Amino acid sequence: MSLVLRRIKWPPDNKTSDKPDYQVFDGETAVGRMYERDVPGGIKWRWSVYGLAIRGADVPGGLAESRDDAMAAFKAAWDKAGKR
Repeated sequence: MSLVLRRIKWPPDNKTSDKPDYQVFDGETAVGRMYERDVPGGIKWRWSVYGLAIRGADVPGGLAESRDDAMAAFKAAWDKAGKR
């Protein structure tokens, strides 16, 4: 099954409601999250795979330059964990 992004819709009064924020799904199961984050030097994409830190994964999350880069890193971590 392929990984799919679904936009998280936060209430308008949430301070992050205007920034791109997605849950990552494998079928109907939410398996992670990706969102824009302000960091020193600009905006990066934060990504994390749900549950991998608990399972002792090498890389349960990180920062990337773009949404595409974040998705590629997410997929690599997902595949390495044997979640396909």
